[in-house]
Amino acid sequence: MVVLRNRDRREEAIASYDKVLETKPDFYQAWHSRGDTLSELGRREEAIASYDRALEIKPDSYQVWRAHGNVLHRLDRYEEVIASYDKALEIKPDLYQVWLVRGHTLDKLWRGEEAIASYDKAVEIKLDYYQAWESRAIALDKWEREEEAIASYDRALEIKPDLYQSWYDRGMDLGCLDRDEEAIASYDKALEIKPDYYQAWHSRGLSLSKLGRYEEALASYEKVLEIKPKNYDAWGSRARALAHLGRNEEAITSYDKSLEFKPDYCGGWYDRGRLLKKLGRYKEAITSFAKVPEIQPDKEESWVWRKNLVSDLRIPGELVEQLEKSLELSSRDIGKWADWLFNKGFSSDLSPYKETLAEHDEAFETRLDNSKVWYNIARCYGLQDNLEQALENLSHAIELSPDKWREMAQVDPDFNSACSDPRFQTLLNPDET
Repeated sequence: MVVLRNRDRREEAIASYDKVLETKPDFYQAWHSRGDTLSELGRREEAIASYDRALEIKPDSYQVWRAHGNVLHRLDRYEEVIASYDKALEIKPDLYQVWLVRGHTLDKLWRGEEAIASYDKAVEIKLDYYQAWESRAIALDKWEREEEAIASYDRALEIKPDLYQSWYDRGMDLGCLDRDEEAIASYDKALEIKPDYYQAWHSRGLSLSKLGRYEEALASYEKVLEIKPKNYDAWGSRARALAHLGRNEEAITSYDKSLEFKPDYCGGWYDRGRLLKKLGRYKEAITSFAKVPEIQPDKEESWVWRKNLVSDLRIPGELVEQLEKSLELSSRDIGKWADWLFNKGFSSDLSPYKETLAEHDEAFETRLDNSKVWYNIARCYGLQDNLEQALENLSHAIELSPDKWREMAQVDPDFNSACSDPRFQTLLNPDET
């Protein structure tokens, strides 16, 4: 029957096991081998049923419990996997390979401490088991315990120095700890072993950039692009290095390449916009910036980008309307927009925007039911000492949410210039008039 399995005549092997089990149903080895053969054929549920029969007959067979766990693992039934491995380890505690795979399974369930304890058992039994040291380091990485992870990678690399992935992961941990010189040395070791490992070239470039060594970083990014010419991330990193070197036109071309390969790369559009703005190419900058909310209209991160936009775009007032139109915010977003439009745009430097407040009013006409918008426009006019417009917009806000905005306006310093005006007092205290 083993011969039949080895010659890839597995269906015949199963038929042979069945014949044996007809006459000797308590022959647990046959049930075990039948399960192994069914597993090899991908018939995993049937394999488990065979192992179950074997275990009914011989519940202390660690080999069957181990095989049982392995098949359950392929079915992603991880809790049952652990239970099977635990049974095998009760019977034979020195199965270091089982401790390793048990750790992998616990890792999949995000039970990190238990996984690490399982790897510890594996290396306790077999100190030079580099696979367990490496897996232990990866588990520690998941929980951001970089110092301990580095120590585990070091143990794995003492035993097997050609683990290029471990050299790379070790470098990533060192980079997280801002030990960039050591990180670069680790990436170099990975690249000695695997010179076409483009991820290591990229990470090496990022560490060099952090150290301000932009020419060397650029050379690293070029290596990535020799290996992976369509790697948008490397084109973006290359662009940033070129910008730091003052090679702005080349940087914009590099951003363009990045965005050609990944048109929804928000970071690329944003950084490209900042560089164009720096060069005074405002209309191109706005087009670039406006791509961000277009790509991520419903994501919270989009608000971070937009918030930065208003902070960065200290540009002539006549272009603000174009920016607003590009963003095309939905009505549910207007309150947030109004908040940081005020905080990041108007309050810092009103002069470029004075001519466009009327245009903002027009843009907000379609959101008449949003009291926060009216209130923040009133604040803007209050800061300009434009009392008529401040009061008109404040009255709209109060009409929609009387208690909220009356209470806010009472203590809002942006209305200091209106405090002595009887109309302002009437708006806030109608019962006293």
